[in-house]
Parts: sequence; C-alpha cells; structure tokens
Amino acid sequence: MDHMLCQVCNESSKPFQSKLKWVNIVGVESEWFWYQSVRNESVSDKRCAKYLEDYYPPKFTYQDFGPMLTMDFFDAAHMSDLVAMSGAK
Repeated sequence: MDHMLCQVCNESSKPFQSKLKWVNIVGVESEWFWYQSVRNESVSDKRCAKYLEDYYPPKFTYQDFGPMLTMDFFDAAHMSDLVAMSGAK
C-alpha cells in the first residue's frame, strides 16, 4: 500500500473523516519510510529500499534529508483546518 497523504476537501457539512481525501505518494509506504528502507525485510520494506536506491545517491543518510526540507508546500491554513476538524484543543 502506498503512503496516503490527507488533504482537506471543501465540503463542510460532512463528518471529519469524509472531509479528507487521500493521494498516493509513489515509493513511500508510511511515515516509517527510512526505517523500512534500512530494515529491508518485508515486501513493503523492499519497495522502500528500492525507491531509496533508485532516487538517492549511494550512502545517502537520513541526515542528508535535512537540507532538503524547505517547507515550500507547507500550508498553515490547511494544518489549522485539519487540527480544528479533528476536535483537538
């Protein structure tokens, strides 16, 4: 199963769960991507390891992701809406 990233829909009359839509992120199984790619035991792990091998240079480390984090796609309004819809206080 590919990792699913939630995005808030504009439908305000439905319950919280139905306000979410899901999109696939190819090559990513879960938020445990790095752990899975290093563990490399299950079928899911092997897909993560293959993705890492195909798209990142040899000896790429977890710390190498740091400089890549730019927050270009961070949407504060989306996060605020998501927290509000969850009922978190």
